[in-house]
Amino acid sequence: MMFAGIRGWRLSTGVGVGLAAAVGSWAPIINSIGPSGVSDIVITIIVLGFSIAGFVFGVIPFGRLVGIFCLGFTGGLAFGVRIMILRPGLLFNGSGLYVTNWVLIVLFGAMGAMSMIWGRSQRAGLLFSCASVGTFLTFLGADLIIHKQAGFSRGLRFLFDRNASHFLDIVGGGYDPPGATLLLIGISLGATPIFAVGQHFVFKHPFDRTKEKNDIVGGSEEAEISEKGNSAPPGSARQRPQAGLGTGPRSTPAWGRGVPMSGVFGSAQRTASGLWDSWRRKQ
Repeated sequence: MMFAGIRGWRLSTGVGVGLAAAVGSWAPIINSIGPSGVSDIVITIIVLGFSIAGFVFGVIPFGRLVGIFCLGFTGGLAFGVRIMILRPGLLFNGSGLYVTNWVLIVLFGAMGAMSMIWGRSQRAGLLFSCASVGTFLTFLGADLIIHKQAGFSRGLRFLFDRNASHFLDIVGGGYDPPGATLLLIGISLGATPIFAVGQHFVFKHPFDRTKEKNDIVGGSEEAEISEKGNSAPPGSARQRPQAGLGTGPRSTPAWGRGVPMSGVFGSAQRTASGLWDSWRRKQ
């Protein structure tokens, strides 16, 4: 995801759903278990089960649309979470400011998901989300190897866990990570836009590589007109898609082709145009 998430296509949408399922299962579990507790192995197995099921769902064609939105949401969420734990005791520290951290985190996630709706922001959103998820998982793994449960992982637990049974351990113990952990989190945040821009220039093809005409922005009619008007030989520069970040003569960038939401809007546009033409002929 960090190096080539934009080329992962179905694998990337699978990671988006899988990560969303993992977070969506882990957070309720740790906040609902009783004083007796549950074995870490059991929790790990349950979370992995949800994650694998989510990944499989995101890989299949039926789950692509959900996968794209989950990828955008988790990408923004991963970035927002790291900002909040970049300071000991969270960015907004205090009994009355805990909710503020979560308001901003959810805002980051919502912005990531919303970027998947509009064609002009879609590739940028995909690039950023892939890089954000990739750097989050990579640096979390590195910190777990170095600091075990005392660094990055402690920050996540302090942010997510507000179970009354864990109050003395989580809230009482606080969150005071080693300096190396804060350095790793800061590097991961700075590396996210760098890897996003790098993927944009290295991988210039559209995110979705389906060849069906109905998956192309603008629909089959636009594709047929384009094919009739393009007499250049296969593989020529005229037939290769452009990979701009929202620039170019077309109202919808070529890099957005094949993304399901755009296909939905294209189908609605063609339906409306057909109804209008039928009404005019009757008149």
